[in-house]
This record gives sequence, structure tokens and C-alpha cells, in this order.
Amino acid sequence: MADRGAPRASKTQVAPVGHSIRVASELTRIPIETLRMWERRYAFPKPSRRADNHRRVYSEEDVARLRLMAQLVERGYRPGDVVRHDARGLERLLAQVTAAEEQSVGGPAAGLAAVARILRFAKAYDVAALEAELRGAAAALGPRRFVVEFAHPLVVAVGAAWKRGELDIAHEHVLSQALRTQLRTMLSAFQDVRARPVVLLTTLPGETHELGLEMVALYLSLDAAKPRMLGAETPVDEIAAAAIALKADVVGLTVTGAMPFAAASRAVRRLTENLPRRVALWVGGAQARALAAENKAVRAVESWSDLDEAVDLVRDAARP
Repeated sequence: MADRGAPRASKTQVAPVGHSIRVASELTRIPIETLRMWERRYAFPKPSRRADNHRRVYSEEDVARLRLMAQLVERGYRPGDVVRHDARGLERLLAQVTAAEEQSVGGPAAGLAAVARILRFAKAYDVAALEAELRGAAAALGPRRFVVEFAHPLVVAVGAAWKRGELDIAHEHVLSQALRTQLRTMLSAFQDVRARPVVLLTTLPGETHELGLEMVALYLSLDAAKPRMLGAETPVDEIAAAAIALKADVVGLTVTGAMPFAAASRAVRRLTENLPRRVALWVGGAQARALAAENKAVRAVESWSDLDEAVDLVRDAARP
């Protein structure tokens, strides 16, 4: 006979205390898709599950460790290289990296000096010194800062120097090729074939400038998206066919001021008619805003924050 005085076992399960995956993503600034990818690939983070076994729950310790990991990934470390460290080890590593940055990168003035050196190396056809300067900047800044704070301003400075007659076409080509090589080297370290959204990057016929898309590709990879480079001057029908074949979620174009607006407008209109309705169309470059104003299917992406927002919107639309 059961003991009437014994306390009954409670059937109520206590839910794990912590943060949902969306909140963890907001606190760490790591995309939800990246958190899931790291869990699948590295077995960390390893969140608890609520009673229904569907919702992930991240502890404060998980969030603290993820924040440190995110800072190191921003500086160029691969997730697989840092995930094996506990929080204390990550703190030590981050302190070492920060000290090295303070010695090698002295802020905006140092950045301007580095750009000036690169322009000088390009004019002298000193490719070895040019490549070494790019590698040093990439190591010191990490991939995201390298794109946003170094590569993009460098491309703007090159364009301005060319307009002033300070660089020849050959100089610009030497520099662009070296920068493209550095960007692709970094891209290869961060790509994930299963990442979403899939973004097909190309330019329209008559638009030869694609270096900006190389920077966009690296930036997207750091945001756990999957860029697919199609190259420059792709015929409109082939862009649409490739988007369908590659199951792209987005087609991303760059349209600079070098391309006549009327030609760009006609090509964009034809592209929107041929693309499936589910495929978003992003346009960057000098004529992005005008093209978006004329065509409701176009989303102008004029800054890195615009790109972040555009990625989030595509992901939100894909969620059930």
C-alpha cells in the first residue's frame, strides 16, 4: 500500500531557463542560420530543449561564449579554430588579438596611409609589396572590417585617383586583380554550401564593374548566406536561367554610373519579367535608387546595413 504521507511526484516539467534562438542571435549578433550551422557542424552551441522538444534554449554561459567567438570570427578566425576553447581561453585569445591590432592598425590615419602605400605600389607595378600590404590588412582587421573599412574605401580611392589621372588603366587592373585574389582567398575560408539565402551575383551586359560584387560575396558569407558568382556582363536570359537552375533566392546586380540608365532600366525590367516571383532582385551601385524608384520589384542596396536588412527580409519571408 502506498504511503499516504509521502509527497507526490510532480508531473510538471520545469522549462530550461535561458534565451530563445532569436534572442540569442540578437544578443550575439550571430545570424540564426549560423547558430544552427555551428550546432550541426561543431556540436556547439548545444542548447537545451523546452518540453515540446522544438524550441532551443541558450544559457547565459552559451551567449557569453558565443559573443567571444563572434568577435574572433570577425577578426578572421575560423569557427572551427575557436570553438574548442572555453570562455576563459577565448578571452585570452581575444586579448592577444586586440593587442596585435592596436600595434598594427592605428585607426583612420593608419588606414589612409595604407591606402596611399597601395596606390604607390600599384603605380610602381610592385605587385609583391601590394599583395603583402593587402594580406597584412586582412590579418589585422579580420574579414568583415577588411571589407567595410579597408577594401571598400580603397576601391573608392582608386576610382578617384583614376579620374584625377593619377593611375593608368594598367595600374588599376594590377591593383584590382590583387584585391580580387585576397577577397577570394578569404571567401574560400568562410563559405558554407548549405547556407541560405543563395544569392546569385552578376552584372548586366554593358556593365563591366564586378569588383564590388567580390566584396559583397565575402560579406554575405560572413552572414551565413551563400553567394554564387556568375561573372560580369551576363545576358539577361542567362541570369534568369541560372537563378532557376541554382535555386537562387536572390539575384544581386551592381549598376554603376558607367552604364546608360535607359539600357539598365530595360535590362532590369526584362529580368524581373523572367525571374520567378519568389526570387528577390537586389541592385547596388550608383543607379540603384533610380532603378528601384522606377521598378517596384527592385530593392536598392546602397550600404552594408542595407545588405544586412535585405538578407534578414529574405530569411523572414522563407520562414513558415
